[in-house]
Amino acid sequence: MSAPQTAIRYAQALWELADAAGKLPLVREDMAAIDRINASLPEIREYCLSQSASQKDAHQLVESAFCPHLSQLTADTLRLMASNGRLAAVPLLTGAFAGVEERRTGKVEVILESARTASPDLVAVVTRSMAERTGQEIHLVQRVRPELKGGFRVLWQNKVIDHSIQGRLRALRSLLKSV
Repeated sequence: MSAPQTAIRYAQALWELADAAGKLPLVREDMAAIDRINASLPEIREYCLSQSASQKDAHQLVESAFCPHLSQLTADTLRLMASNGRLAAVPLLTGAFAGVEERRTGKVEVILESARTASPDLVAVVTRSMAERTGQEIHLVQRVRPELKGGFRVLWQNKVIDHSIQGRLRALRSLLKSV
């Protein structure tokens, strides 16, 4: 089974357990913490995806990098993933969890990333535009990403609209390389 499929199965199980225990808000916070860890320490994400970790190393990584920042339920899920040799699914868990939640609640999670805190006008425009685009209710999550330099990115359902300066520079570099 591929890592994305594995992540979906673990995400479904985690969502169901959290829902039954009344701990969905706590697990949502855990998903944000995992995203922050993966974003701030890309070498952890790459190590997980490399699938080269022994079971002992996988456990040490999960215990040291993730568990101190997570609730018991999510930490236990990551421990189980490590025990089962599914470390490559850990960086994919947050996206899979968001997908499960969208299907269960009918809401689409949209992430608005910007170099600075987004203005209320930008938040309103993105929320309205994405509701029209998806035809569903929007759950907007805002993230400040200084590395974007300016502008913003909108992420949802594995799609990206990139209006950041960083994205525009990347596109310009690509265009110049192709000439």
